[in-house]
Amino acid sequence: MKKILIFHTAFIGDIVLSTALVKNIKKLYPQSEITYVTTPAGKAILSNNPHLKEVIAYDKRGKNKGIKGMLSLAKELRKKKFDRAYIPHRYLRSSLICFLSKIPLKIGYDISEGKLFLNKKIEYRKDRKLVKTKLEFTSLF
Repeated sequence: MKKILIFHTAFIGDIVLSTALVKNIKKLYPQSEITYVTTPAGKAILSNNPHLKEVIAYDKRGKNKGIKGMLSLAKELRKKKFDRAYIPHRYLRSSLICFLSKIPLKIGYDISEGKLFLNKKIEYRKDRKLVKTKLEFTSLF
């Protein structure tokens, strides 16, 4: 069984749009366990998603801010031994935390600030709708 992480701590609208990605991953890997790391507000939106095993709130601007918060989350995620991470968020912190979590396969955008921490890079196309762009994460696997 695959243990999959989705790491997306963006705005609420982006989190809502990423639910199509969650559904697509579950369709590709029906026996997988999917965990989603998001903001506290994102957790409220995702907590009833039937495709998710767990939703972890990462309060990057509050109680989990700074290096200490990043390292603490990376340590927690490392213990869960994920097989892969989908990072539909283009910021350094997201990719770095997944790297520090020692997840073997890290998939993110080619324009990500943390692209050097990724194994697979998805072309980010501004000419496509955001939902379509997020779904491209699963088109490679």
